Amino acid sequence: MVLGTASDGSIVIIHSSPAGVQINGTPTPSGVINSKAAQLASWYMSTIYPEWYRKFPNTKVGYSYLTQFDKMSWDVSGNALLNDPDGIKNMSAEQVLVTLFGR
Repeated sequence: MVLGTASDGSIVIIHSSPAGVQINGTPTPSGVINSKAAQLASWYMSTIYPEWYRKFPNTKVGYSYLTQFDKMSWDVSGNALLNDPDGIKNMSAEQVLVTLFGR
């Protein structure tokens, strides 16, 4: 699941792989591996989930996460079951992470 886009265009995702949930970052659209999303993922995983981070320290995912995926999106307009009272849909990755986990 995409949490948001970082300032350099990289994307912070949360997913279950390997056998648990992990926060990861994609490369930038131009291919920079040590992206802002990867740095954010590393900081949050090492700070909030240090034991899991020690076991699985790699917070970078490959370019395929930007090109080979299935997309599902929710209607959060208020006209359907879900809504977005915090405005998360319009937040950057940095803002979403702070909203979910604090800083």
